[in-house]
Amino acid sequence: MVIYLFIFVSDHIQTQSSDYSEGDTIVGSVSFRLTKEVKVKSLSVKAKGDVKAEWTEGTGYFQITHTAKRRYFKVKEYLIARNGKGERL
Repeated sequence: MVIYLFIFVSDHIQTQSSDYSEGDTIVGSVSFRLTKEVKVKSLSVKAKGDVKAEWTEGTGYFQITHTAKRRYFKVKEYLIARNGKGERL
């Protein structure tokens, strides 16, 4: 295996929780270590933000549980653009 360490570190400002909200910007850095020199044609990072929520309303016999799912984003960003020749790392 060539990549033996892969880390994403978020620069998210810690307030009362580490959660993100709709409209927040995600900023951070990606780091990795290689076990040997490789030739890379492209390097990309994929990220998606999904939310699943569940809540209950009412009491007793009239209690109803609701669920919801929502995707806020799904992106793919190239850290090294596609290149036919490759780049040594």
